[in-house]
Amino acid sequence: VAALPGAAAGAGLGLALAADLRIGTPRTVVATAFASIALSGDFGVAWLLERLVGPAVARELMFLNPRLDGQACRDLGLLNRIVPEEELAARTRELAEQLAAGSAGTLASIKRNLLEAPTQTLSESMAAEVPRHKACGLTADHVEAARAFVEKRPPVFAR
Repeated sequence: VAALPGAAAGAGLGLALAADLRIGTPRTVVATAFASIALSGDFGVAWLLERLVGPAVARELMFLNPRLDGQACRDLGLLNRIVPEEELAARTRELAEQLAAGSAGTLASIKRNLLEAPTQTLSESMAAEVPRHKACGLTADHVEAARAFVEKRPPVFAR
């Protein structure tokens, strides 16, 4: 989880984009910056942008280097959430705690599904999901989640 309280450009943008979830404020500003300083890019910014916003928008951001405010970042999918500045740290912590309370193995399998999906056909993706889904279903975490559902309480997963 990345919190973007202000500007993120160049390599700093790459670090932010590498996070699974990003939270900013209305004052968040993002720019690729590379073309403006005659550099081609690093820290995986091109790869990450292409996955997050698609090839056409990634090209525009890399070639033209527009400065995007928080709302523009949210509209493009570069930010998952925008929160008031004074709430950024607390809301980021809450989101991180929510993820940490989840089943680590399940979240890892979900992430693998999401990372592989863009290079697969639908049939390939569905076939790749099956062994992970089955493996998750055989875990103590799944047993706990099912029990918690029946008991109408939040699950408590192993750490």
